[in-house]
Amino acid sequence: MVNVLSLLVLLQCASADDDRSLFKGATDVTVLHPVDFEVTVLKDTRAWVVDFYADWCGHCIRFAPVYKAMAAKLAGEPRVRFGAMNCAVHSDFCGGIGVHGYPTVRVFHFPGYTLSGGTEKGGENVERKDIGSVDNIALWINSHLPAGWVPAGLESSVESGVASGAAALPQLTKA
Repeated sequence: MVNVLSLLVLLQCASADDDRSLFKGATDVTVLHPVDFEVTVLKDTRAWVVDFYADWCGHCIRFAPVYKAMAAKLAGEPRVRFGAMNCAVHSDFCGGIGVHGYPTVRVFHFPGYTLSGGTEKGGENVERKDIGSVDNIALWINSHLPAGWVPAGLESSVESGVASGAAALPQLTKA
């Protein structure tokens, strides 16, 4: 009886999260829940970028389209996955890993990247200045994965940015 009740509670929580999710229908962002976080993110060997957000947060609402666009841009890159967890629904889990402000973007399994002294379960914070635009996130990911890694489709963004007179982006090279 306890197992059935636990399952019903989990399904209700997942349903509430899905109803309030800023990432409903986003095919390139995995909506994460505490019950599957360890299997989905922590036990996966690929690099993960996770947006911890609150569905009522204005900054989160404005950031969600940027995050979705970045995930879509890197959808063909097999080494990186994007996820999002609604901390308004899962506040105990988020608080337990030290997420108290929104949005908080953390990375998991990025080789050699340490900034916040995070734990395996808590990941590492990405500074807000590094995540303000699709190109900023792409460049941050590129600079923190093994040398020579270029996300699919980023080459044209770099070339068009320089050609249009925009500030030159760091040169990215293929291995």
